[in-house]
Amino acid sequence: MSDGKEPRSIWKRYNKGKVEPKKEDTEKLYSRINKKSGRVETNLLEWERSWKNVKILRYPTRYADELRSGVRNPIDEELVLAELQILPELDAAREFWRPTPEQAAELATINQRAPRDARRDEMFFAWRAARLIENAEIKRQNEITKTRIDLKVKEIKDMKDTVSVLMGAILEDMTKASRDKIEKYHFERGEDEEGASTLEEARVAGDWLYIFEAARRTHLHPGGDEDSILMYERRELEKEQLAKLKHTAGDFNRWITRFEDQVE
Repeated sequence: MSDGKEPRSIWKRYNKGKVEPKKEDTEKLYSRINKKSGRVETNLLEWERSWKNVKILRYPTRYADELRSGVRNPIDEELVLAELQILPELDAAREFWRPTPEQAAELATINQRAPRDARRDEMFFAWRAARLIENAEIKRQNEITKTRIDLKVKEIKDMKDTVSVLMGAILEDMTKASRDKIEKYHFERGEDEEGASTLEEARVAGDWLYIFEAARRTHLHPGGDEDSILMYERRELEKEQLAKLKHTAGDFNRWITRFEDQVE
């Protein structure tokens, strides 16, 4: 009597549709050894092209310009805010007033003290009135500058947040092996060369183009011959296989043989 369920063998026989490849293998950045040819394969160029032409368009235009030109436009908060200075107000107290040479010459021509003091007071109050008018204009300009500073601070914060999100998205668009290579990579820069040397320094500086630079260095292997590249990739593969295997019981030599078989 049938229980209404199809036999497992029949289900497997007629369910041989094409299995869609995972995104991790087709779209995300990868670097791996081809099992048939034994050569290193990477989709770095296609991955970079997809970021330049499509993925970067989710972000403001300035980031697309930076990625396509390769020219960094760092966020220099101190330089931006240094251009927006709050001006000090002018002192209008009597002790800060000094007659001009022309005024001093005019006062010297007045012989009697009372008329001279009256004329000096007249000169001071005219100077003070001009100062108060200047201070009113300075105060107005400072209010405008404070508003601009607040807007710039918010703009800089938004830019830093965008860079942080962008760097996370780029790193997420990689296989774990590729991401590990970039996180471990260290640039050997000269004393006169500017730029981050590690991913952590790039995060602090907001240098998101560092990731693409590190990807080219770690995935294209400039300056290394094919044998050295294969040896490097083999060591990485051996580390991965060793991490997966667990030596629970049995002969140790047999376990090593099993490990070597898996690497092959």
